[in-house]
Amino acid sequence: MAYTDWYVTPESDASDTNGGGSEGAPEYTIASGGGNGCDSDGLGTTLTDNSGSDWSGVEADDTICFDTAGVKELTVVTAVAPGGDATKVTVSPAVTGGLNDKTANVNGALETVQRAADAITKDHQNTDGDPVCVNVQYGTYNEAVAFDTNSGTYSGMITFRGYYNTIRDGCDSHTKRPTVGMFNNITQDYIVWEDFEVDATGGGVMAIWHNGGTQGQFRHIKAAADAGQNVFYGDGGYTTLWRCEFTGGAVGISVGANRISIHECYVTGSATYGIHLGSSTYYHEVVDCIIDSPTDDCIYTRANYVTISGNVCYGSAGGSGLRINGGAPGFVLNNLLVGNNQYGLESSSPGYPWLYDHNYFYGNSQGNLDANVTAGNADGGNNVVGTADPFADAANHDFTLKPGSTARRTGTPAAMPVGGTGYRDIGPLQSSYSRVSLPAGAVLALGTTGANGWDVDGVLTIEADAGSDDGEFELFLAAEEGS
Repeated sequence: MAYTDWYVTPESDASDTNGGGSEGAPEYTIASGGGNGCDSDGLGTTLTDNSGSDWSGVEADDTICFDTAGVKELTVVTAVAPGGDATKVTVSPAVTGGLNDKTANVNGALETVQRAADAITKDHQNTDGDPVCVNVQYGTYNEAVAFDTNSGTYSGMITFRGYYNTIRDGCDSHTKRPTVGMFNNITQDYIVWEDFEVDATGGGVMAIWHNGGTQGQFRHIKAAADAGQNVFYGDGGYTTLWRCEFTGGAVGISVGANRISIHECYVTGSATYGIHLGSSTYYHEVVDCIIDSPTDDCIYTRANYVTISGNVCYGSAGGSGLRINGGAPGFVLNNLLVGNNQYGLESSSPGYPWLYDHNYFYGNSQGNLDANVTAGNADGGNNVVGTADPFADAANHDFTLKPGSTARRTGTPAAMPVGGTGYRDIGPLQSSYSRVSLPAGAVLALGTTGANGWDVDGVLTIEADAGSDDGEFELFLAAEEGS
């Protein structure tokens, strides 16, 4: 079988061993409709093709698609007489030319994610060599899925992707994802997981156990576990976590292998550390993440050559925003270290000279920096000690910056990659600034109310000639922090 797209749906026939279509009338069908054109269901993909394989897995009630000289026809198997390539298959409605001169594969929906993980390999590609994608329909799959059989390759990743109703390129709304009980014992390489919920609460197990596989990618994963187990444990190197959300668990993200990149993730409610980077590991990145209200340190690192940049480390109940325990030199840049029970930045010993710069400190109970940080690390000279809470509403998990906060436009780099010069904000969530065009030589007069002025709610309105294009300026408004 040589397919790019495979499917999993909870309404599938449990007896289907070759990916047959679902029985009955599921809420969201993998293939539907009649007449010519197997793409008429709106999914944009065919269920099968004439690729020369036998009929050994076909069963009655399987929905299949024939492609004869470019004419695609959807039909249902009504009877099967086994016999390998000579198997007699009866379908309704009939297809062009009958079945005697055709061989085809059934590629409907598998019932479980585990069956897809066990059956599908990097060789299940179409003739163009497109990577394999397993599309998992929205629903609940009460299974702990082990990915311990089949690996992808550098040029042929295997992707497991959740979807709600229709297959799509790019990202869905992520409001409805398929739910599994656990991603267990991931030992294989070059696999992508995208748009899943992994709910291990009540099960006494980790939500995701990445047990040695390398080059894995986790995208838009929402996972939760009980306080006695980690939500994510990564013992596979060269792994990426991107825009994931991890709730509860002993540790939100625990890392025991090299080269883990954690980008734009949200970690909340951990029973110990939000993120733990293990000893004797190297070259990790924690970038633009929000670590919210763990019991111990937001980030605790014992690793080497680590970059920790652009994060919110907020509300540790019993630890620090960031604690460094040894490890070769790394970088601590652009972080908001706010409201932690101990220090904003703490080091267990002077150790190697980490560089910390353009970080914002406020409201850390024992101080912004402990003595080991100031004694053994390199202060870049651009850190900011705030005088007010910088967040719009941290108690309700809104970590955007207040207008007037000195965390705005005091980060690094000074020259933004897009949009000209000017420092970025400290932290992951960047403010927006508007550009207003006026005629050359024009004077902007601001009143107290109405047009070109402040209203009673403190909103500034600026009206200008809509056709003005012969002069422009940038308007930046700032207030004293805390006002």
